[in-house]
Amino acid sequence: DKTIHLITPQDAGFITKTVSTSVGIPKEDSRTRVSILNGIIFKSEDKIYSLYPNFSSGSETILNISEISKPIENLIRNIPHHPNYNPFAFIDSEAYYLFIPQSESTYCLKYDFSHKIWSTYSYPVVIYDYKILDVSDIRLYAIYNGTRYEYHFNKLYTDVYIDEAYEYGDVLTAEQLAGL
Repeated sequence: DKTIHLITPQDAGFITKTVSTSVGIPKEDSRTRVSILNGIIFKSEDKIYSLYPNFSSGSETILNISEISKPIENLIRNIPHHPNYNPFAFIDSEAYYLFIPQSESTYCLKYDFSHKIWSTYSYPVVIYDYKILDVSDIRLYAIYNGTRYEYHFNKLYTDVYIDEAYEYGDVLTAEQLAGL
């Protein structure tokens, strides 16, 4: 089902209004939905959308749906997905991060809110999950050669911190990770 419904309380129950039947979040993209100020961002198959309220008076449309992935549309369409791990996303105050696990690596697409531009990163490990412990402490969970690792995500670098193979806080380059 690729339908988006708006559910609002009314009297003793709720009312449902269909917002879109052409855009929605399929099950395999369910972990790409994140809340932003006045809306959400989500991946739907090979596109990424922003859904936000329509504040213009007199409009019949309650919500606006905007495709924000046009510059990277072909890239998203051609990134192969891992058979066991679905894409996931999170945000910080500056960007939306979409991680797409592949068979032996992970692709990360970063959307900068203020500049409205995309950046791409590739990690030589399968990053399959995350946990936000604090605004400055985001943990990524990865598999490399059958071993599970916990990473400390640092948005300033394309590199990551790894907790188990090296002392905490040692920055590892892509070449060092490939040698693990």
